[in-house]
Amino acid sequence: AYDIKPIETTFALGYRFYTFPNNKAGNSQEWFFTLEHNDAWMWKWLFPENEKGVLNPSLLFAQDVDRADGGCWMELGVKHDFALFENFTLTPAVVLAIDHRYLGPILRTGDGSTRFAYAQYGLTAAYDLSPVLRLPEWAGTITVSGFLYFNDALGNAEDDRSIQDEFWGGMSVGWAWGG
Repeated sequence: AYDIKPIETTFALGYRFYTFPNNKAGNSQEWFFTLEHNDAWMWKWLFPENEKGVLNPSLLFAQDVDRADGGCWMELGVKHDFALFENFTLTPAVVLAIDHRYLGPILRTGDGSTRFAYAQYGLTAAYDLSPVLRLPEWAGTITVSGFLYFNDALGNAEDDRSIQDEFWGGMSVGWAWGG
């Protein structure tokens, strides 16, 4: 990842390997990049002290290099962190996913086309445990999070049953250091 400070944007580049232990035929690989923008500059007239942004738009672009034979997946999103009380943050998010010949080859439902795949609505609650654990600054931060999402399948992605409406969620523990 690299921070592009003049435009308040973080660029990240990566490569993923998908391995499904019970479905080896589903294994795949993709390269991706993300852009996450801090839009605080745009809201200075309304929130002059805010440095964290309001909508914080993001873009994910991923291209499969294996199973989907070059198919692409894109996500456009917005999110905002609300620090409700000390060390606790609530983050609502909305994402629009676009499928360009990505799911069709992977799910064997055809070669696919370009279509809206789903709208995703999410809520994440995160608590920074570092003060409770009395971690020194050099040790970084440890955060525990719970999240709940709803995927609203759109158009023919729902019609051909490649994506269905669904709730999903979980918990995570993260450790961040450096920077």
